[in-house]
Amino acid sequence: MPVPVHFFDGHIELLYVHSGGCYIRLTEKGDVRPQDDYFSLLTSHQNYQSLYAVVCLAASNRYRVTIRTTHDINNGDQATVEYIKVYW
Repeated sequence: MPVPVHFFDGHIELLYVHSGGCYIRLTEKGDVRPQDDYFSLLTSHQNYQSLYAVVCLAASNRYRVTIRTTHDINNGDQATVEYIKVYW
């Protein structure tokens, strides 16, 4: 059984923007995968605008990212974004 994790690395494969925020899906799939393979960046996050801008920059330039979730997740758990690191 995979150990719960809260860091996920990869390239952004999909952005799905909706009224409550933005879902992010990464190309790389690890042993632990969030619900529907989506990470949820909520509009209620205090840095939503900045994080969304970083996500768009990373996606359009194919930069590698690390997503940190608000808590450790097991397979199928909801994954809410705490912060995002971008590598270029």
